[in-house]
Amino acid sequence: MGRVEVTAAPIDALLARDDVLLIAHAGGSVDAPQETMYAYRRAVEAGSDVLELDVMVTSDRALVVHHDQTVDRLTDGTGAVADMTLAEVQALDAAYRFVAGGASGHPHGPVPAPELRGVRTGEVEAPTGF
Repeated sequence: MGRVEVTAAPIDALLARDDVLLIAHAGGSVDAPQETMYAYRRAVEAGSDVLELDVMVTSDRALVVHHDQTVDRLTDGTGAVADMTLAEVQALDAAYRFVAGGASGHPHGPVPAPELRGVRTGEVEAPTGF
């Protein structure tokens, strides 16, 4: 995956379309770890019209993109995003509980696949395009 050229249409133009919009929820959480640059890049390359994201504020007032109010369900950490510093959030492995095909972080879902676990922390070499 090389550099992705992104253009943004005004919301009025998107809403005026007669066709179906392809919206990548959390960057396409079925195909990549939620709300990561990897997920958003894949979503753009797949032709998504809209990238949905959630913005949280850390304890040191930095804006971060993370789906839940806590990091427990999706990462190797625990606690509320609002109680963590930017550095603490950045140190987490967002692919720790990722399951290709969906149900990432769901307590009754499939066991996470390890292929992306540890890429963020440098413990595992990133797959091609990551």
